[in-house]
Amino acid sequence: APFEASSSRKSWITQRQQCSNNKCIVSCQMSSLQPRCDRTTNRIKIARVHFDNFSVCHEWESKMISPLILIVLLPLTVDDPKPVSPVPDKWVSPLPYVTDSEISWRWVHAGAPVGSTRIRLIPPVKPETQRWRLDSRLNWKRDGRVLDIRQKTDFSAENLRPISLQRQLSVEALAGALTDQVTAAEFQEEDVRIVVRDPRSGNQVDRVIPLKKQFVLLGNQSFEHWLLIGKKIAQSKEATFSALIPGEYRFLELKLLRERQEKIGEIPVYRWKVESKDFEALLWVGTRGEIERYRQGEVEIQRVR
Repeated sequence: APFEASSSRKSWITQRQQCSNNKCIVSCQMSSLQPRCDRTTNRIKIARVHFDNFSVCHEWESKMISPLILIVLLPLTVDDPKPVSPVPDKWVSPLPYVTDSEISWRWVHAGAPVGSTRIRLIPPVKPETQRWRLDSRLNWKRDGRVLDIRQKTDFSAENLRPISLQRQLSVEALAGALTDQVTAAEFQEEDVRIVVRDPRSGNQVDRVIPLKKQFVLLGNQSFEHWLLIGKKIAQSKEATFSALIPGEYRFLELKLLRERQEKIGEIPVYRWKVESKDFEALLWVGTRGEIERYRQGEVEIQRVR
């Protein structure tokens, strides 16, 4: 009858003759050890022992490994002589903010929250263009007026220079009055074309004005433009800019002076003083140019972390 050998291989016994009277006289006639090859090219050792009444044949695997298996395993056991370096990020952000994720600032008037600005920093569709976008949304409500501004500002990652602007403004009052305004701007090397249109009346103003050196973009209620200014002044102690207000077709001269170092919570910041003929403000900027807080009169804009 077949039985299990210690090598997990099946052995078989071929009984040649029946033992009579339950007595068997066993004498070993011969034994042999022969190698053969199976279909996997592994060599198999076979032992045969012949007795008087029956013979036993047992086979087991040799310790020899198939050459085919050696060929497959050899690349896995050899160390790669070339060091593996991590794959760099596809986009290096020109501003100290996360990309494709919403960041927000809270608007506070005289201690009471009145609105928020939510911004997304979007990488360029084509890498060679280096054209990044600030996609922002302002929701503001106070004294019966509701302000909703959606704005897209495209700029160059190389020098943070504005490329284009699209702005949709909607103002609603409790009395039912509603105002809509659409502004578009395209920046060239020496000038900018600005188009302001009223969708309800169809009125439109189309102007081209020359650009000034060291100009920045600063639209009305466009807090996101301070993100570009903050990056520009991160390594400076003072700066002067000509700020373009697209909706008014004019420039405003800005002077910024770094006053002292402070902390907002655990975040180290520099407090800047902003001066112009139209307004004065305070600006808190992080060490990499992050805008953490802005204050003008009773209005304060605070970053939400």
